[in-house]
Amino acid sequence: MLSPVEAVRGIVCAVDDADAELFDKHAGELTRFATGIVGPSDAPDVVSGAFLRSLVSRGWPAVTNHRAYLFRAVLNEALAMRRTAARRVRGEQTSARIEVAGQ
Repeated sequence: MLSPVEAVRGIVCAVDDADAELFDKHAGELTRFATGIVGPSDAPDVVSGAFLRSLVSRGWPAVTNHRAYLFRAVLNEALAMRRTAARRVRGEQTSARIEVAGQ
């Protein structure tokens, strides 16, 4: 299995070496930050997803503080993942209650 840095580096290198270096520089601290929000198993996915979304955003070329931008992107991605997980759990609980009531 590829590490998050290796996975994103393979994609990012096709875009720009400076962006790959930026990812290498901040990936560790962004992953630690994401771990506090979504846990250690989902943190690398959150970081790589946030980084890739940042790269393709129209505003990325105008960003002056890439580190701050990436931290905010990771926060947004992590919160979206938590909301998705909460919706999934609620849906499964609702299905289970309907199933039990129908028996």
